[in-house]
Amino acid sequence: MSNSTNCLRGLIISASVLLLAACATVSDSHNQAVAQSAPNGMVSLDSRDFDQAWIRSDLDVSGFTAVIIEPAEIEFDPAWARSDQRTGSRLPKDLADIDGTREEMLKVIDQGIRQALKNDGRFRVVETAGPGVLRLRPRVDDLHISAIDPMKMVARSDQYVHSVGHGRAGIEVIDSVSGEVLMQMSDPRETRRYPNLQLANPGLVAADFIEWYQRFSEDVLNQMSPS
Repeated sequence: MSNSTNCLRGLIISASVLLLAACATVSDSHNQAVAQSAPNGMVSLDSRDFDQAWIRSDLDVSGFTAVIIEPAEIEFDPAWARSDQRTGSRLPKDLADIDGTREEMLKVIDQGIRQALKNDGRFRVVETAGPGVLRLRPRVDDLHISAIDPMKMVARSDQYVHSVGHGRAGIEVIDSVSGEVLMQMSDPRETRRYPNLQLANPGLVAADFIEWYQRFSEDVLNQMSPS
């Protein structure tokens, strides 16, 4: 075998070793990053219902019979707050009542989670913390509503949409006595999608977002089976 062939084989073997070592380093770094991102005392939950889900490894909700529902934390998609990024962008930006929409969406999220709890039937809704009481802390990030002023419609212009919006639905489930976080879930989701364009009136926007957060809440409750 010629010296040039031996040199070529040596280079290939060396490159392969270096590539495998690099892959192992990347994999180790990724695993370390995942491990570091896990909340204290919680493990990742492998579920197709959520793209981020953490749960206490020793979670047992059999002793809980009631919940407190906190007001949702709501953050809009930054692009939605800019007039040049929203449906009907030729209308003036000040026609979008962002503060008013946030207040209406707080009611919508509250209705969605209450309907999910009613359908589930395991938990009473109470106002006071105590033994056997969970604290539910809902939140919505990157909320995008496919209308200018979806809950008040001060912009006198018809707007037609295939869905009323999307966002990242999330929730924390907390022991109301110890303050310990028992579960954290979030998932980016779109509201019901219509094959034909629908008029984006306030009733449609509210109803579809109630259903949107209700479905998310039901998926969370399904993970809370007694041990």
